[in-house]
Amino acid sequence: MSNLFRFIVCLVIILFYQSCKIKDVTYKRIENLNFELRNAVPNINFDIVCYNPNAMGCRIGQLHCEILSNTDSVAYAYNIETLKVRPYSEFSVPVKSIVSAKAAFKLTGKSLLSTKDIPIRLVGHMKIKKFIFSHTYYFDVTESFNKSQLYK
Repeated sequence: MSNLFRFIVCLVIILFYQSCKIKDVTYKRIENLNFELRNAVPNINFDIVCYNPNAMGCRIGQLHCEILSNTDSVAYAYNIETLKVRPYSEFSVPVKSIVSAKAAFKLTGKSLLSTKDIPIRLVGHMKIKKFIFSHTYYFDVTESFNKSQLYK
């Protein structure tokens, strides 16, 4: 009887663990990108839109990324708040960054002098939590934006 009990307990633990495995979220796009001056400090704000492929909801605990234009580091960005995400749904994480004046001038100078799109690359990670489990999703994505999208 005790072997049967141990087997059942082990089976329940394994099934619980398997059901709590966290799949990587899927990156979709960047939305609401804007460049602004706030108290003479340049800021880049945007939303990262992702898809949650997990069967259960989860939380986005932290998001940190570096914003690059070509090979130049422009800013370091972070999420504003912890976000609850529904299962099998698309969600957007609001991201803020403070940009150095030198990097902002490089970025705006490139866009003002050129009619080409500006490539912006995000390299970072997002921590996904479910119950007591957590998983870090690493991303490296590049999108192009034109002047009208950057200066709304």
